[in-house]
Amino acid sequence: MTLARLAFAIIGVLCLAAAPLVRPAAATAGSADQFIAALGDNVIKVITDESSTPDVKEQSFRQMFNEAFDSDEVMKFILGRHWRTATEEQRREFRQAFEDLAVKTYASRFGQYSGEQFKVRNAQRGATPDEYIVPSLIERPNGPPLRIDWKVRQYGENWRIADIVVEGVSMALTYRQEYSAFIQKHNGQLQALIDTMKAKVRENRAEN
Repeated sequence: MTLARLAFAIIGVLCLAAAPLVRPAAATAGSADQFIAALGDNVIKVITDESSTPDVKEQSFRQMFNEAFDSDEVMKFILGRHWRTATEEQRREFRQAFEDLAVKTYASRFGQYSGEQFKVRNAQRGATPDEYIVPSLIERPNGPPLRIDWKVRQYGENWRIADIVVEGVSMALTYRQEYSAFIQKHNGQLQALIDTMKAKVRENRAEN
C-alpha cells in the first residue's frame, strides 16, 4: 500500500464520518478550524461507540460523504475532460459508484482505530476569499504523525471539503491520475472505468 493509500485509509478511520457541520455567518479562519475540528471530534465518538452497529456507522459515513464533501466539484476535477464529454447518465453512474466505493472502503476500517489523536491547527487563507486550508496532525501511538491539510470552501451557510492533502499528496489529484491512466488503457472509454467500479461495488457487497 502506498503512503497516500495508507494515509487515506487512516483518514477514513479517524476523520471521515458524519459530524454536525459548523454553519458560520461568514467565512473566517476560525470557523474553518471549527468545521474540521468538529469533524474529527465527532468521528472519534462515533467509532468508539460500542453500542453502534457497523451498518449504522456505514450509514453515518454515507450521510457525511454527501453533506461534507463538495462532491460535484471533486467529481469534475477527478474526471477532467472525461467529465465534460460524459453523458448525464454516465455522470450519475460515476457519482454513485464513487460514493459506494468510498463508503465501503473507509467504513470497513472504522474498527482499526487504535487511539490516534486528531489535532487541528490555525487555518490559512486559500486561493479565493471563500477558501481556507486547515492544517491538522494525526498523532499515532506507533509511528510519526501524519500531516493532513484540508481544503475547505463555504457555500452559503455550509462548509464543504474540496480536497485532502496527505503529506503533500492530494487525494483528488491521486484519483485523477489513477482514473485517467485506467481510461487511457481502455481506449479512452469512461464507461470501462464506470463498469469496473460498479463491479467492485458488487464484489464488496457480496463479501459482506
